Amino acid sequence: MPTRSLRWKLLSWYASMTCALAIAAGYLMYANVRRTTERNIDAGLWFQAIGLSRVIVPAGDGRFELELSQRQIERFNEEGDDAVYYSIWAPNGKLIDASDPAREIPMPTGEGARDRGDYREAVLHGAGDSLILVGRSVAAERAQLRNLAALILAVGTVGVLAVLATGWFLAGRALAPIKRISSAAASVSASNLSERIDVTRMETELADLATSFNEAFDRIQHAFEQQTRFTADASHELRTPLSIVLSQAELALRQPRSEEEYREMLEPIRRAAQRMKGVVEGLLTLARADAGQTSLDQSHLDLREVVEDTCKLLEPIAAERNVTIGQRLVHAPVIGDRDRLAEAIANLVGNAIRYNVPGGRVEVTMAADNGEVSLRIADTGPGIAEEDRKLIFDRFYRVDKARSRAVDGTGLGLAITKWIIDAHGGTISVQNGDPIGAVFDVRLKYADVPT
Repeated sequence: MPTRSLRWKLLSWYASMTCALAIAAGYLMYANVRRTTERNIDAGLWFQAIGLSRVIVPAGDGRFELELSQRQIERFNEEGDDAVYYSIWAPNGKLIDASDPAREIPMPTGEGARDRGDYREAVLHGAGDSLILVGRSVAAERAQLRNLAALILAVGTVGVLAVLATGWFLAGRALAPIKRISSAAASVSASNLSERIDVTRMETELADLATSFNEAFDRIQHAFEQQTRFTADASHELRTPLSIVLSQAELALRQPRSEEEYREMLEPIRRAAQRMKGVVEGLLTLARADAGQTSLDQSHLDLREVVEDTCKLLEPIAAERNVTIGQRLVHAPVIGDRDRLAEAIANLVGNAIRYNVPGGRVEVTMAADNGEVSLRIADTGPGIAEEDRKLIFDRFYRVDKARSRAVDGTGLGLAITKWIIDAHGGTISVQNGDPIGAVFDVRLKYADVPT
């Protein structure tokens, strides 16, 4: 469905307002001039009528005498557009006198001012209840008023057109940044995510809008790059175990083998399949979390019990690696999903065991203060470089060097852990220990256990 451009809409509103103002201004100007002109004409007519009322003298028997001054005689004998005439009637309707007896003027019915064609007339009562009418032609004034109306219309039309042209130009200038924003937004695509809007020549309001678009583009680019990296990492993580499965299966099928030999060849396949299963399950967990399809149980629990149970389950793994787990725990009631919190703690403690040194130690400590529960997992391993700490919670990110791929894992554990902590309204951070090792700090909201 076609829509009008914003420029046309702005110009339409602007034109409507301008026309309305021009019409109102023109009308007021014309009305004021016309009213002033009529007042001046009426004032002159009333002045002459009052002068006539002073020289009318009743003579009895319904007769009247009229004694005009020389100035009045000259005034009523003038010729031209502004020539004034008069007529005087007795109460019985008989014409007493007239400046031009040939002029046929109907007798008025009462006092006041009236229009009679192109004539303006004023009527009042004189002595002896006589009726005095004084009039003059107003054709010239009306012609002038018509000329004034035409001039106002012409000037108003030209003015409106000029204002509209200026409005069209200014609207174009004002909307030019929006066109640049639209052009930049249209040019953004999967192959060109680096395009940004230049805000250096924009007004503050539009610059704020353009900045918001640029920030949105930054987030889109980051998300796209993250998705691309995520897909590549997932493919890489699955390719290695899948290659092991295929190569071992092909090798096993080349010739008949004994049961023991088949068992030996199936063991790498089993481990590779377990690794792929771990990767797929981790991906499904994060995908469901991203889509908001994972719900968390919200129940009161003691975080201390969750930590104790998790550490107890991991003690055999720690013993295999000659790592000791130390615990300093406190009563810490929270609201959350017990299984998910146990998973997050297991990931953190498990990493502290796997990335430790033989004979090392993992310290798990808890504290509750300021309405928060703090859980710290510290190890005595080689620590984490600063540039790696910024990315440690990204999916499939692995620390090269000390924490290499030689250690089993899917690269998704810390990403899942961060999602679990975030979903519980908590925070997780990492720093290097003093003097060695890495320290993960988890903070959750403290909750009073209901009685």
